[in-house]
Amino acid sequence: MNRRSLLLSGIASTWAATAAHAQTQPNNRGAVLVFGGTGKLGSEVVKLLVAAGDDVTVFTRQSSGRELLAGLKVEYAIGDMADDKSVAAAFDSKKFRAVIDASANREPGAERGPAGRAERRRGGPEGDSKGFYEATMAIMAAHAKRTGVNHFILHGSVLAGDNIELFPQFALIKGSGTLIDKGRAEKILIDSDVPYTIIRHGRVPSDPQPPATGHARLTLSQDVFGDLTRADLAILTLDCLDNPARINKIYHAWDDTFKIDRPLPTAPRGTPAPSKE
Repeated sequence: MNRRSLLLSGIASTWAATAAHAQTQPNNRGAVLVFGGTGKLGSEVVKLLVAAGDDVTVFTRQSSGRELLAGLKVEYAIGDMADDKSVAAAFDSKKFRAVIDASANREPGAERGPAGRAERRRGGPEGDSKGFYEATMAIMAAHAKRTGVNHFILHGSVLAGDNIELFPQFALIKGSGTLIDKGRAEKILIDSDVPYTIIRHGRVPSDPQPPATGHARLTLSQDVFGDLTRADLAILTLDCLDNPARINKIYHAWDDTFKIDRPLPTAPRGTPAPSKE
C-alpha cells in the first residue's frame, strides 16, 4: 500500500471510528478526562473524542505544550499526576463517565525499545521509572472509584509485569524497573473495582507520525508483540470506550500491515510462534 492509499485508508478509518462512537452515545453521557492528552498518543485520542462530540478535559502540567491540540474545543485541568490534590481537583471539576490514561511517559518509543525515550527522561539514565506508574495509578484509580467513573482505559506496554515471561527474546530486559512498575500499575487498576480496559502496545513510530492504516487490531492473546501507529491506537481507544464487550479485559494492540524499519529481537530456536486472533 502506497502512502496516498495509506492516508486515504487512515482518514476513512478515523471518520468511521468517530461516527460510530458518536452515534452510540446519549447526549447526557458525561465527560471524558484524559491524562497525557497533550502528547503524541493522547492528542490523537483527544482529536477523535472532540470529533465525536465528547466533552473532553485534558489533565496537564502548566508547562506542557498544547500545540498538538491547537484549535480544539477542550478544557484543561492543571496539575501533576503525582500530586493527589491536583488530581482530586480534576476529578471533582465535573462528572466524568470515563478516564483515559494516554500519558506520554507510558509509551514505548520505537527508537528506544520497550522502555521508551520519555521514560528514560523521567526515570534517569537506567530508564527506571522508580515507582512512578504505581504511585500515579494509585491516585487516579482511587479518585476514579470515589467519583463513580464508569470506564478507565489505560494505555500500557507489552512486556509489562509478568507479561514479559511470554517473550523469551526480551530476556535481557526482564528485570526492567519500568516494566515491573507498569505491571504493578495495571494490578492497582484491576483491583480498584473501576471498570477498566488495558490496551498494551509494542513499538510505535518516531516522528514524523504516519497516518492510521485502519488495519490495527486488538487481541486477547497476550503473547503478541507488533508495531502500529499512534493514530490507529487512538481509533482502537474509541472502539473500547463505553463498549461493554471491552470491559475488564487486557488487550494487545498490533497491525500486521505496518512495520517499523528496525528488527525486533529474535526468539530462541524452538520457541512457539505467538498466537494471533
